[in-house]
Amino acid sequence: MYKKIGFVFLTLLLLVGSAMAEDIASDTATIQEAEDAEDASAEESTEAEFEEAETTEVEVTEEVLAVETETEVETESDVVVEEVTDAGVTPDSVFYGIDKALDRIRLALERSPEGKAAKGLEIAQERLLEVKAMHEARNYEAAAEAEAEHGEVLTEVEASVEEIENDDASDELETEVELEAEVEKHKERVRDIKITIKGELTDEEAQAIVDGIVANLGGQTDSLDVKIENKKGKTKIRITQEGGDADAEEEALEEEHGVADKEQRSAEQALKNAEQQISKAQEKIDAEAAAGRDTTASVALLAAAQSVYAQAQAAFDAGDYETAEDLADDAWDDGNEARKGKNFDGDDEENETEEGDAEDAAEDAREKGKNMKDELDDEEDVEAEADVDVETDEVEVAVEVEVEL
Repeated sequence: MYKKIGFVFLTLLLLVGSAMAEDIASDTATIQEAEDAEDASAEESTEAEFEEAETTEVEVTEEVLAVETETEVETESDVVVEEVTDAGVTPDSVFYGIDKALDRIRLALERSPEGKAAKGLEIAQERLLEVKAMHEARNYEAAAEAEAEHGEVLTEVEASVEEIENDDASDELETEVELEAEVEKHKERVRDIKITIKGELTDEEAQAIVDGIVANLGGQTDSLDVKIENKKGKTKIRITQEGGDADAEEEALEEEHGVADKEQRSAEQALKNAEQQISKAQEKIDAEAAAGRDTTASVALLAAAQSVYAQAQAAFDAGDYETAEDLADDAWDDGNEARKGKNFDGDDEENETEEGDAEDAAEDAREKGKNMKDELDDEEDVEAEADVDVETDEVEVAVEVEVEL
């Protein structure tokens, strides 16, 4: 009996042990599966994080490149001229010398020639405003000093234009066109100042000073314009020698930077100024006639101004902007003379003599500026031809050497 009980008990132990072994094996398998799943999940998570990190890195890199590209585009041109609206320190101030010295320091701090040219145009704007401020203050000698300083600054700009260089001729041409666009804006400012200060003064000496200022301002900007045109001409020669279409590149750049229509815009402004002057002359003549004064000579001058203005308008409509501008300037002059009224005071002969002297002085100054412009044209043309001749000679020599060899 005890044997049977022992056998049964042993059997139960074996069954329990077997069940426990199965449970342990099952638990072990479950744990292993869990660990394997955890490892797989961790591996997948690591891979996901790595991929995410790579993606983030790529995105950051793309953003950095985009920013760098944008920065390059924004800073691609050094020809950035800020508009100046305040004359600041004027020639009648004891601090004017310090102001000029600070301006020279500003120029010196610019590293590139195009940067110096742009900064020079900013300073030139300030000088124009000084001319206007001194004219309004009736300090004509100080106005003449500001005009002279304006000329000196533009001379510095001319020197900077000549120093512009770039290994890529097309990029160099673009810089020159950008600068040309800024010069065109400055010429419009000069025209406005000239219109503002031109007019009749009772002081003969003051009138002569103002006439000289007006003539000189025109000559200064014309000289700079010629310098840029000649510099562009040299660069275009390089482009042509490298096999490019220089004229097509120039035309595209001028259109892009708003220079293509410069003659049209200049002619439009001249017509506008002439129209305003003729209108002022008509108002003055009507007022003088109502006061009982003789307006015969002024009426004749006004009629001449109106006739020339009509010719200028016709030339503009025909697309001849250069002729239109010249005629519009003549119409402005006639309108100005009509507005001044040579015989309003009755002293015809004396007034005509004094005004004739002032006109002769102004005409001499204008002629001097024109001659300077022509001389610069001739000088730059000779330099350009010389460059071409030298390069041609070098090619000929190279060919001769090859033949001899």
